[in-house]
Amino acid sequence: SGNLSDAFGHLSHHLKWQSELTSKIKKATRYPAFMLVMVLGVVFMMMVFVVPQVTEFLISTTGELPLVTKALIATSDFFGNYWWLVISLPVVSVILLRLAIRFSDHAAFTFDAWKLRLPGIGPVLKRIALARFAHFFSLSFQSGIDILSCIDTGQRVVANRLLADSLNTARQSVQGGSSLSAALEATGQFPRLVVRMFKVGEDSGKLAESLENIGYFYDREVDNSVQTMIGMMEPALTVMIGCIVLWVVVGVMGPIYDSFGSLGI
Repeated sequence: SGNLSDAFGHLSHHLKWQSELTSKIKKATRYPAFMLVMVLGVVFMMMVFVVPQVTEFLISTTGELPLVTKALIATSDFFGNYWWLVISLPVVSVILLRLAIRFSDHAAFTFDAWKLRLPGIGPVLKRIALARFAHFFSLSFQSGIDILSCIDTGQRVVANRLLADSLNTARQSVQGGSSLSAALEATGQFPRLVVRMFKVGEDSGKLAESLENIGYFYDREVDNSVQTMIGMMEPALTVMIGCIVLWVVVGVMGPIYDSFGSLGI
């Protein structure tokens, strides 16, 4: 477009935004990731080392065990006998999934669509992907690139095949004579507020200013979504730990308390 200095200025702004976003996500997910590892470690240690120590005592001192205790013992036996499977299965599953995504377009498309449907996490991933699209679209358009090429650029940066396919459909609609706002609305992937911002920019001839507002909207939405997601993960992990500990306590102490009751203690 002949505006190389302006393009580098916009690029610098975008790279700063992307770096700040990545830093926020890493900082926000560090503690939940640590907590998740701790939860898995606690479960593994209790099932392999703690529960087997009291299993023989429960069997020898009590009569018929309650269902919750039987389930606890069965889970502990599974962990003790197939610990290698418990450890290797997640690793093997991740490797097979990555291979399927790499060599199968259908598997990659299905996985990307599934990610966006995950409760709590899916909407955040979608907002981050659309925020990348908005920033790159704004960067390209303000540098003098035509709209079709801007959409092409957006397809390559959303990092999600379902969204990329939707943007390709929007591109074909624009190429066929449809307005950009109508094409984006037809995909069903963009919030109505963002679509209206595109339409206002088209109608007023000030699309660049509308793109700046869209960038601000997504900056705020992504930041709020990440914080909300992390706020949900921490209590969820705490509740998970509490439920596991409660299961072990009820499974172990319940039969012992019943045996003491039968003895009149």
